[in-house]
Amino acid sequence: MGIRFIATSQGLDTDESNPASNLLMHILAAVAQFERELIHERVSAGMKAARKHGTKTGNPIGRPRRIFDREEVVRPRRTGLSIERIANQMRIGVGTVVRVMQGDAKVG
Repeated sequence: MGIRFIATSQGLDTDESNPASNLLMHILAAVAQFERELIHERVSAGMKAARKHGTKTGNPIGRPRRIFDREEVVRPRRTGLSIERIANQMRIGVGTVVRVMQGDAKVG
């Protein structure tokens, strides 16, 4: 396309008529190709390891499970503590607190 790139601060010139510039461009292209192939190999190895563990990413499917005593959620709510405050104190989601409260209402 006839475009020439000159980086004066780094001494780079992509003039095709200059043999040193031509060599530099070939070296940079080769290094870029090498890096691309290394990335491809790493990604392929990671995907293979993930498939070995049953997922595409290697992470377990679904949300991580938190084990907690449901009574520890219900008791503060009975004393008037807000759902958001309970969620923050227990380090669980607001939706989890709501589901526990709905389950408690169905039982009681």
